[in-house]
Parts: sequence; structure tokens; C-alpha cells
Amino acid sequence: MHQVIFTRRIALLLAMLLGILVTLEFTHTTRAQTVIVYRVDQDAPGPLHDGLTWTSAYTTLQDALTQARTVAPTNTLEIWVAKGVYYPDEGGGYINNDPGTNFSLINNVSLYGGFGGFGINETTRSQRNWATHLTVLSGDIDQNDRTDPRGIVTATASISGSNAYHVVTANTVQTATVDGFAITAGKANGADFNDTLGGGMYNEGGNLMLTNVTFSGNLADRRGGGMLNASSSNSKLVNVTFDSNSAGTGGGMANEFSTSLLINVTFISNRATFEGGGMYDYYFDNPTLINVIFHNNTAAYGGGIANTYCIPTLINVTFHGNSADSGGGIYNYNSSPMLINNILWDNMASNGAQIYRDAGSTIGISTINYSLVEGGCPDSSTANCDAHLLTNDPQFVNAAHGDMRLQSSSPAIDAGDSDPLVTIGVATDRDGKPRFVDIPGVVDTGTGGPPFVDLGAFEVVKNVYLPLITKQ
Repeated sequence: MHQVIFTRRIALLLAMLLGILVTLEFTHTTRAQTVIVYRVDQDAPGPLHDGLTWTSAYTTLQDALTQARTVAPTNTLEIWVAKGVYYPDEGGGYINNDPGTNFSLINNVSLYGGFGGFGINETTRSQRNWATHLTVLSGDIDQNDRTDPRGIVTATASISGSNAYHVVTANTVQTATVDGFAITAGKANGADFNDTLGGGMYNEGGNLMLTNVTFSGNLADRRGGGMLNASSSNSKLVNVTFDSNSAGTGGGMANEFSTSLLINVTFISNRATFEGGGMYDYYFDNPTLINVIFHNNTAAYGGGIANTYCIPTLINVTFHGNSADSGGGIYNYNSSPMLINNILWDNMASNGAQIYRDAGSTIGISTINYSLVEGGCPDSSTANCDAHLLTNDPQFVNAAHGDMRLQSSSPAIDAGDSDPLVTIGVATDRDGKPRFVDIPGVVDTGTGGPPFVDLGAFEVVKNVYLPLITKQ
């Protein structure tokens, strides 16, 4: 009977998820038309700065955004930003050291970082390299925070003086893209309520696509140290990292009354005073997480995730080393998360090291299918688990140093349910390597049609041995 209920619920959740995916993809698809490109490079020699070439690039991002606003209503624009650190108080018409300044996203305008800019003179987006040519959006407007050599704040304790309340904002934009940036040093501590939310990014009602973005060293007095999504916003995050952000709730990310899809996202070393060290989901926010890692996040409730009145779906998610007073990995209050192909291991809490359901909850319990949970299935008031639950050590490669890839002897290999990923169309793991790889000699315990997916965010890829060729 329980298995029938599980199967029906999975089918319903997958149908709902497909609807979300269609909505998000439709939202971020524009009609074929000419795209206007403006360029930004601090080192552009000019003397003309109209953004049309790397030589004549704008030297501040705000100047490019100002120009984009004059043509965006009837055009699709891209702003290409070269390596360097950019501050929101720099540009024509902006007040130096004003914490109320931010990079405000514009409808139909896409921001792309990672260009070499003048001297390299890329002509297509495919030529950029956001890892080599790091492009930083920093809220350190008075430029006195302690940063690494790249200009990134790596711990919120290093923030001092005046910082922007939000580094990036998105207010009711229908479609906007941010791709290839590090967002750092936001400090949402203003007198206005909204200025205590979303230190790195504040998204109120916007439809956003974030790709290849790192949120590092941002803080918020209330919610969403790295990012806040609110007011029916829709966000899709792919290849995004939340590292060392902090807030009252939702140290890395906070979501409320919103729809979020996270693919290949990592939450590491984020902190919340109250709920959701890594992520906080609040009131009818039903996010979907695929190939996501929660490692070394801390909070009073929900070191990894805290859920309140919501139904998140977690597929191939790994929780390790998160800590809290209650719910080291996951904390639920009147919430019903669905966990498929998850690993929860070595999380710490006085109450419910892996998963905890608040005693005050009157509705909702977790459903756990084809997963590995240290200590086994929680009590029946906390979770329903299928018959495929594993409890053995997942044998991470080097969990102490944040490497949650699986060793070749891991019991999590070929032990998952492949159907959800096939239905959604996600065919790679957190590293971008192929899913559904059969490892010879491993007993298949999964389902959904072979080869079966591994548990957690990473797939074990079999070694390919080339023949030894010797010179005769």
C-alpha cells in the first residue's frame, strides 16, 4: 500500500515539475531578433566609450545598464563584461559610497561576465572563460573589506564599513540572465525592511536565469544572505555556488512564495542564526533541486535546508557535514519534502541529525525513496521510506575536504531510480559527466531501466584504460 502511494506521489510531482520546467523555459525564450551587444571593460582605452567595441567599451557596468534602459523596451540586449571588480556606486549619476545603489536588472537584458576584453577582443560569447577572466560584482563600495586577491570576500566577518544593501536586484523583470559572475560583499542591514533581505541578490517578482555564478561573503540581517526570491518570482539556477554567506534565515538562499529550479548547485559553509543554513523555503515555495550539494552549513534549525509550509522535491542531492540544534541535514515544519536518490551522511544535530520534523507540525512528513540515510529511516512521524533505503557508509572520496564523489566500492553506485532524471531530461551529474553509467561488477539495485543512476550529486564513471604502446 505504501509503495502505491509513493508511486502515485512521484508521478504527480514529476508532472508538476514538468509544468514548472516548461514555464521556466518559455519565460527565458525570446523571439528571434537582432541582439544589441554593449561591452564593459575597466581598461578600455577609448577615448570614446559607447560600448560598441572593446576599445570603446564602457568602463563601468552602471553606464552600460543606463544605456540599455533607453533601448531595452523594444530590443534584446546583451552586456559583455570583462574581467575585474565592478561596484554599483560607480558610473554617471550614482553617488559614491551610497549603500542604496545596486546593479538593477532590466527586462530582456542579459549580463555575461568572463571576457578578457580589450587586447583579447572576443567576438562571440563562446570565446569567454569565466574561470580565467573572473568578473566580480562587489558591494564593497568603500573598498575596505578584506578580500582575496581576486576581490572576493570569503567570510562575512571580513566585511567592514559601508556596503551595498544588495549587489544585484531584480524587480518584476519578465526575463533576465546573469551568467559568469562572482557576486560578493552585499550587506543587507538597512533601516527599510526590504534592505534587510537578499545581500547578494534581491529578486522580487523577477523571472531569472542564473548560470555559472558564485555568491560569496554576502550577508543579510533577516533573510537570504546570498540570494532572496520573493513575490511569485521564478528562478532557474544552473552551475551556481553559495559559499560562506550568512543571514538570520537562509544563509545561502531564501525563497518565499516563489518557484525555483536548482540544477548543479552547491551550498557550502553558509550560516543562519535561526533557520536554513544553506537554504530556507518559506510559505508555498516548492523548489526543485537536482544534483545539489549541501556541505558544512550551519543553523539553529536545518543546517542544510529548513522548510516551512512547502513541498520541495530533492533529486540526487547530497547532504554532508551540516549541523544544527535540530535537523542537521533537513528541518521541516508543516512541510512534505520528496527525496529521491539522496544521500544524507555525517550531518549533526541534537535532534534529528539527518532529518527532523518539528514537534509543532500538524501536517506533512518526508517521503524518502531510493536513498541512503545514516542511521536508517527516521520515525514514522517524520518520514515514510521505501524498501530500498540504504544505511551503509557511502564512501565519499574525501568528504573532510568537501569531495563528495563516490569511491568505486560505494554502495550508492547503480542504486537509484533513473525515471525522475529521464523524465525531466537531466542526463549529467554535478560535474557535467554522463549519468546512467553501468559499472561492471557492481550489483544493480536501482530501478527505472538500466543502466541505473547512482545516488547523490555525482555519478561514478568507469575508467577507460588505453593499451600501452611501446617503441620498437
